[in-house]
Amino acid sequence: MYYYRKNSRRKIVHAECCHFRRILNPGTTGYFQTLAEAYSAGYRLCAHCDALSKQYRKEEQDLQEYCRNNGLSVHLGKRGIWVRSPRSEWRMIPALGASSTTRTICTQVNDPVTCSPPITIRR
Repeated sequence: MYYYRKNSRRKIVHAECCHFRRILNPGTTGYFQTLAEAYSAGYRLCAHCDALSKQYRKEEQDLQEYCRNNGLSVHLGKRGIWVRSPRSEWRMIPALGASSTTRTICTQVNDPVTCSPPITIRR
């Protein structure tokens, strides 16, 4: 389940294991059964809960250097990692069907084609 603060305008959800979820007031806390429900309601995953964001921050310097050397740019957005080249733009997002956010789907923005096989982020 994913929890959110009902009276907040930030629209952030937290996984059950998140320490921020534990400090939410039970009287003002709502929940979603799945991450897909939260996304469709306009919510985003807490940066602390998001395995993709954690992995990006851990390897940010190497990614930036690789992209500079190969004519690419990369940045972390609200719902994934964006990689741009002069000809295309790619977005890596957490797989919604996964029980946790360890599976990642890579999609080309200009022409929505899913990468085969999906990229896996390990904790």
